[in-house]
Amino acid sequence: MLKYIYLLFFMGNLFFVTGNATAKNNIDSLFQQLKTETESANQITLLQQIGDSYGAKQPDTAIVFYNQAIQKCDSRDLLATKAGLLIKKGNILIKKGEDKAIHILSKANDCYIKLGDTLGIAQVEKSIGIAYFYQKKFDESLAHYTKALTLYEKLGSLANQAKVLNNIAVLYRMDEKYDRAIDIYQQSLVLKEDLKDSIGIGTTLMNLGSLYVDAEEKALFEAHIEKASTIFKAKKNKALNAKCNLAYGRGLLEFEDWTQAKIYLREAIAYYQDQPYNHYYEVALNQLGRIAMHEKDFEGAISLFETGLAQNRKNGRKVMIEAHLRSLSLAKFELKDYQSAYLFLEEAYALQDSNRMEKRTILAEELQTKFDVHQKDAALKIKNLELAEQRKSKKTFMLICGLLSLLLLNGLYTIFQKNKHNKLLSAKHQLLETAFSEKDLLVKEIHHRVKNNLQFISSLLSLQSRHITDENAIAALEASQNRVQSMSLLHHNLYQKDHLASVNMKIYLEQLILTNLHAYGLATPNIEVKQDIAPVFLDIDRAVPIGLIINELVNNIFKHAFSNQNNGVVFVGFQQEEEKLIVTVKDNGKGVDASTSTTLASKSFGLKLINLLVKKLNATWKMSGNNGTSVLLEVPF
Repeated sequence: MLKYIYLLFFMGNLFFVTGNATAKNNIDSLFQQLKTETESANQITLLQQIGDSYGAKQPDTAIVFYNQAIQKCDSRDLLATKAGLLIKKGNILIKKGEDKAIHILSKANDCYIKLGDTLGIAQVEKSIGIAYFYQKKFDESLAHYTKALTLYEKLGSLANQAKVLNNIAVLYRMDEKYDRAIDIYQQSLVLKEDLKDSIGIGTTLMNLGSLYVDAEEKALFEAHIEKASTIFKAKKNKALNAKCNLAYGRGLLEFEDWTQAKIYLREAIAYYQDQPYNHYYEVALNQLGRIAMHEKDFEGAISLFETGLAQNRKNGRKVMIEAHLRSLSLAKFELKDYQSAYLFLEEAYALQDSNRMEKRTILAEELQTKFDVHQKDAALKIKNLELAEQRKSKKTFMLICGLLSLLLLNGLYTIFQKNKHNKLLSAKHQLLETAFSEKDLLVKEIHHRVKNNLQFISSLLSLQSRHITDENAIAALEASQNRVQSMSLLHHNLYQKDHLASVNMKIYLEQLILTNLHAYGLATPNIEVKQDIAPVFLDIDRAVPIGLIINELVNNIFKHAFSNQNNGVVFVGFQQEEEKLIVTVKDNGKGVDASTSTTLASKSFGLKLINLLVKKLNATWKMSGNNGTSVLLEVPF
């Protein structure tokens, strides 16, 4: 999350500034002119200027005036002006994290295609690439950036080529292909040097510097940032200098140079606090909050996070809202305000889920629109066919008489009915495929949300254990966390695989055993784990109890079996034999007295749990303690 937030706000040329020179005009004066203006073209210009004036501080208000201007453009068929307004609106929606930005930008693209405006098409392709980046759909983003770059190359627009190259480099940074990202940044730098664009050169140097943070090259990071800062200071560009301080502070923070990072971040805050609507202000607040958390100044951290959250709630930037909510949850937890910590974390998860649901709703609307259009086209074609058939039948009737004419018409009608029937069947088949696809998406979403909830419970157990000193209580919490993680692992596998209704027990149990092995620090040659697990597919009602039973048995082995040995062997088997499943778990450790297993079961929560799960499965099990401990479980299949 932190890496993604950082990249969102240090991408250099993602956006041109929304609040341009017209934003400095007196808004009251613009409103007065609008009241008296009667010419539509002038009204459109004034509405656009008012929208620009609100763009940075009140984006929702800006969109209202852009919409009014767009409506007037439609009445006068002003395609070029309308396209420009749609791009402004789309860019605001991108910053707000709204998925419908792509739909708005596509309308702008349609206008430019009708006008044959190659430069306009390239600008839209770049903006759509940015929109997909904010949605974390990086393959789609790269495709649109590449289209824009190709168009700019044909037009010979070096400045725009440099900007798109910068954005492409960011995608490679996200994919941790740092060498490729550096190469693309260098291409952008060469173009800016050819243009003698000192500000552009400084921006690319700053981007390269931030890239070296990801590559963990501190010396190169500092060298590039300092070069960029020198250029910005020489140009007396306070805005870019503040941005450079923010980049410097964030980078030092990643290298854990807390003292120096605090100095540069405070310099950035000194500039941004006079313009709190600027999104860099929220990033600086979040970074200073991290430092306060490190210094154990939890009250100070909460103040910084709350200031950032309040500003984000105004501008609707969902990525930063979620980041501040999670940060506030951690700070409140450290102050032992567990109720507030839970509520903030719950809101963060709810926001995450709402974003996912919103994307699904938009997708459903797009699919419905496409289907409606298809139906209308099909109906029109059928109607045209019917009219054509009527004309043809009339002409045939006049030319051919008697039985031959009737037979011919009957044949044509039969063919027409068959084609019509086939089309209807095809449409119904398509609807069924769509329904099944949506059902699969819903089932995947359920497993994903169950996994998230289990992970959330596991995180709460982990956090709670930090504030408990009683060793027995800590052990109980850790055991509960281990059981929750075993169930979370199963739902994670279901969410990622095509088999939504069944679990491949070989993959699931191998991952479960490996997780236990690492959890107890036994990943050494001294403890050998042998496995003989068949790729049997089970439904979730049987997979969960069997997984929990094996988890308890393996967990118990790692805890107790080798306490007085330097090495050992653990074996886990899972096979299908005729109409039953055979589970074998054994070790060559110190063993257990089989005669005391009943007494142990009455005291041990783990063995009580196993007995309950065995009953649930209508299974049988037995334990022996010769040469270690061996457990055999038989489950009806």
